[in-house]
Amino acid sequence: MRRTGGAMTYVRATGRDFSPRRSIPSFGTIRLVLAAFALASGAAVWLVDLDPHRHAVFSALLEFRKPLICAVAGPAIGLGFVLALHCDVILASDSARFALPNTKLGILPSSGALVRLAQWVGRGRAFDIGLTGRMVGAEEAVAIGLAVSRLPGDDTLRAAAMEYANMLASYPPLAVWATKESLDTGLEAGSPRLARLMDGYRLGMLQMTEDSAEAHTAWREKREPRYRME
Repeated sequence: MRRTGGAMTYVRATGRDFSPRRSIPSFGTIRLVLAAFALASGAAVWLVDLDPHRHAVFSALLEFRKPLICAVAGPAIGLGFVLALHCDVILASDSARFALPNTKLGILPSSGALVRLAQWVGRGRAFDIGLTGRMVGAEEAVAIGLAVSRLPGDDTLRAAAMEYANMLASYPPLAVWATKESLDTGLEAGSPRLARLMDGYRLGMLQMTEDSAEAHTAWREKREPRYRME
């Protein structure tokens, strides 16, 4: 793990240890990059070589308040797929492939993978993908809502992830965090009524912030906003 300073975070996971069984060769070629954003400042933060076997990684991703963008090139299989499901947005290159072969190997997708997958693609598709262990290509991933876009080539994928990062980094940080919190807690609670009530509190708090006033002022004055997280 290595830090170099503030506005975005990269997490890179590579190598055979990304699979539950090293005997499956496609696991060795996985390349998964997660981009998150420390929106408070303008520098970059780099987090490298996280061990996906440690459940603490999944817990840390779930507790991470800033957006997590997952850019996948190559096969994301087993724990690689689970790691992607713990992010907020998935971008896929043409080479991206997703699968949960756990059941065929006599185990099951762990760390709540199937429930999280169902939140992305619905129960029926999650059951199909999780139980059969079949491979989901980039085109299908976009079609079923697993990935938000399909990019031609790994370099294009990285550029698209950075463009998405810069877009989010230009928004008011407190509003971005509250929006993510609204979706995550709403899904966990499973109650639209409760979500509506909680969003009312969040909205009221955001409307009183200096950043909200700055966003409106900058828009009227046609200039770049200067946020202070206040």
